[in-house]
Amino acid sequence: MTESLVTGLTIVGGIAATALAYWTAVRISGLLRQHPLANPILIAALLILAGLIVLRLPVASYMHSVEPLRWLLGPATVAFGLPIYRQRALLLSAGKALIGALLIGSFTGIVSAVALARLFGVSTNTMQALTTKSVTSPFAIAIMERVGGPSELAAGLVILTGLVGVAVLPACLKRERERDPESYALAMGMAAHIVGNQHVARVAPQALSIAGLALTVAGLATTVMLPLLWGWLIG
Repeated sequence: MTESLVTGLTIVGGIAATALAYWTAVRISGLLRQHPLANPILIAALLILAGLIVLRLPVASYMHSVEPLRWLLGPATVAFGLPIYRQRALLLSAGKALIGALLIGSFTGIVSAVALARLFGVSTNTMQALTTKSVTSPFAIAIMERVGGPSELAAGLVILTGLVGVAVLPACLKRERERDPESYALAMGMAAHIVGNQHVARVAPQALSIAGLALTVAGLATTVMLPLLWGWLIG
C-alpha cells in the first residue's frame, strides 16, 4: 500500500470520526434539551478524546488527519458576513456605540489576559497564547504566526474559552437574554466567539448577526492591536 493511499485513508478516517462524534454530540445535546453544559462542541471533543485514549493514538496524528477541516475554519469565519449583511440595517442603527463597545472589549480582553497570567505566574508561552483567547481560532492562529507565538496552544485556549463561556454565561445573563437578546448575543459573541455564536443560533437566532459581528470585529481589532502591543505586554 503506497504512502499516499495510507495518508488518504487516514484523512478520511479522521474526518469521518469527527463528523460522527459531532453528530452524536448534537443528538445528546438535543436529548438534554440543549442545556448549556451539554454543548455539542464540548461533547464531541470529549468523544474524540475518549476514542484517542481507547485506541492509543497520539493527538498529533489525529490533528494531521483533520487538516482539511482545520483549513475550513477560515471560510467558515468569512461566512459570518452573510447574516451581518442580511441585518445590516439593524447593525447600522446601533452605530458607533456598538463598534466602540467591541473595540474596548477587545482591548480589555488582551490586557486582562496578560495581567492575570502575570499574577498567577504562568509560563511565557501560555501568557502569549492567552492574548488571543477572545478571538476565534483562525484569527488566533494567524496572529500567533505573525508575532511568533504558540499558535497550537492559542487555538486550544480559544476553544477552552468558548466552552467555558457557553457553560457559564447563559446562567449569568439569563435575564438579559429574555429582556434584550441583542445585548445577550453581543456578550456571547465577544466572550465565547464561534462557540458562543453556535449557542446564539440555537437560543436567539434573531440576534445571530450581532453575535457574528462581535466575533468578526473582535478578531479584526485584535489582529491590529496585538502586534502593536506585543512588545509592551510580553516584553
